[in-house]
Amino acid sequence: MNKQALLIQFHSLSQLAHDPSAWLDSRVGSDLWVDGLNVFQNIQTEDFERALTLFPERGGHFDSSSMIQTLHALHRFCLEQNARGEFELYQALALGMTWLTLQPETYGQFFNVPTQVTNHSTALLLSPTYQAVWAHSFQEGLELYADLETRRLSLFRPEHGRIYQNPNSYHQGEFLKYPFQNFFHEMTHILLTYDVYPRVLGTPEEERSWLTQIEASVSCLEEDVMAELVAVRSDLNIIDDGFGSTGSYPEYGEFRYAVITGQHETGLSRKALQHFRKRFIQLGENETYIPENPIKAEILANFQVTDAEIETILPHFAAYIANQQFHTTWGIESSARNRIPGFREVIELLPPDPYCLQKMKECLRPDSWPTPEALLSKNPLPELSLEQRNINRRRWRWRELLCRVAEMRGFLQTKALASEPLVQDELFDCAHEIAATVPLSLTEAQHDVKYPVMQRRIANTLHLLQDPADRDRLLELVDQPFTYVLDPR
Repeated sequence: MNKQALLIQFHSLSQLAHDPSAWLDSRVGSDLWVDGLNVFQNIQTEDFERALTLFPERGGHFDSSSMIQTLHALHRFCLEQNARGEFELYQALALGMTWLTLQPETYGQFFNVPTQVTNHSTALLLSPTYQAVWAHSFQEGLELYADLETRRLSLFRPEHGRIYQNPNSYHQGEFLKYPFQNFFHEMTHILLTYDVYPRVLGTPEEERSWLTQIEASVSCLEEDVMAELVAVRSDLNIIDDGFGSTGSYPEYGEFRYAVITGQHETGLSRKALQHFRKRFIQLGENETYIPENPIKAEILANFQVTDAEIETILPHFAAYIANQQFHTTWGIESSARNRIPGFREVIELLPPDPYCLQKMKECLRPDSWPTPEALLSKNPLPELSLEQRNINRRRWRWRELLCRVAEMRGFLQTKALASEPLVQDELFDCAHEIAATVPLSLTEAQHDVKYPVMQRRIANTLHLLQDPADRDRLLELVDQPFTYVLDPR
């Protein structure tokens, strides 16, 4: 990328920053957000030109063949400049943000509707863990799906390769503003453990412990991102905006912020917070109680906290942890669904993904995932390929369709409908063909021919059902993203 293009974009962003309201309402401002506003209000043209000169002098260059190499170089440049002072960091951020706004991969077509992830570019420039999850999510073809018309409730189906997100909390103006920490959380669920959610993992009690531990582990990874940002500067708006307070649990958010920024008077460690979270999410009562089981016992043995740490943390975390413990009730419904024979037969047409099983087991260990490399067990920053992303997106659509057929068969079996055997057999035949297609690298043209044919075949099969209500409900599953017929939602 030539300097002139960067200068033109810098001037455009600087002009927009003169009006803070217009900035925050704009597409680009919704990403760069408050830290970006501060940067472009304070960095002048000569400061930006100085950054353009310093970047190659420090070993960086704009590699037209590798967005990843350029991003990595800009990350190093930001850290080096930050060591010199806040203004110097702003210079580096101005350069990095300007460059990122010109890259089509930055937003990566992750959403089905116009959307910006707030603070996204700042996180990409400053957090190696966020960078890694974003890069692999791009490469793997992951998506978030919002329904702006019917505004159905969010649906958690990582096994589909996408998250179905109710937009009510985020939709503002002409496009969705989606918080970067939410984006990171949902992408991480899919990347690491998408395949464990529809499968039988052990006893029902063990499954509840597994699933709550996965949720706690992903939440702790958010704190790793926060710690990486704090290590740059603890007063960045992205930190307070993303982690400083949590809507319904401000005391929890403020306490966590104080601990991770080193401002809590006790000197409590981030490790203690994470051990507390992973331990106490297993210790619910009444409907959130998890019966004793080997997985729970291993978690409690591995994640210990002292009485003094509990006394310090519990008053601030109590309400939040009580809410988190309700993930165990999701596990009850998930375990019941996954054991319906008609559902399970379809899911098991594909072998378990050993990577997901590996990550599930790793989350039991206190020393897991100290770096992005360890988290992903692969190169944390793969070269981006839009072609590979699109191939994977097509694979996900076939995997999603397989999971929907599993739900159909599970639903029919629970209803014990008179026409069930005929429909079940035909759906199972469809499932076999879908499962054989999932691993293929179909071209767009091949997919566009085969996929509608399979959808029609499934729909024709469902038309054999005599009950119109059940028939219509299952037909929705064929092509309506937010629909489901088996709990959990």
